[in-house]
Amino acid sequence: MELFRRFIETVFLKKGNHLQRYILTLEELEKKYPTSEKIKKDLRLAKLGLKGEEEIEYELSHANLGLYVLHDITLQYEDLKAQIDYVVVSRGKVYLIECKNLLGNITINERGEFIRETDKKREGIYSPLRQAQRHVEVLKKIWMAKSSMLDRFLVKEKFDQWYVPLVVVANPASILQMKYAPKYVRDKVVRADELTHYIQTDLAHTDRSLLSS
Repeated sequence: MELFRRFIETVFLKKGNHLQRYILTLEELEKKYPTSEKIKKDLRLAKLGLKGEEEIEYELSHANLGLYVLHDITLQYEDLKAQIDYVVVSRGKVYLIECKNLLGNITINERGEFIRETDKKREGIYSPLRQAQRHVEVLKKIWMAKSSMLDRFLVKEKFDQWYVPLVVVANPASILQMKYAPKYVRDKVVRADELTHYIQTDLAHTDRSLLSS
């Protein structure tokens, strides 16, 4: 494709700013209610989330792989809705990224369950990989609804090869333990500082017929 022939840069086609707006709103609320522990907690988590997004953007901007990036994308199909942190378009695949910047260490057990552990507690969390997979499902339903019967016949089987759900753990202080996790989970979860290498390696092992020349 001509789109990918002339550059190795990362182009941000859309940058989200909902977290910045949310943080500003919380900061104003904190001024009015300085003793509210809930507002303080929400503000702390929002700032942590923003820091995680900045970490991912830094890695993508220095990838030198020729990428187009959209941040904070909302998709809806009938009653299904997907809020995608990042859509990363490469010359061979599209990565739908769920960014997680969680306090504490993350363990994924043999059942694919995500467990977060801090100094205070150990708890299971809703699978961010399931969230990322749902993004792909919603996108696929939209594509199917708008495609011709011929396109659906020719492309349907390759759709899941082109669109990849991916969880990126953005907190550099978190230890990510996946030794006993199922392979299908290990293949779709990565630390932010390994994101560029992940995409590069994934494209290197991708069927050449799927790649843009």
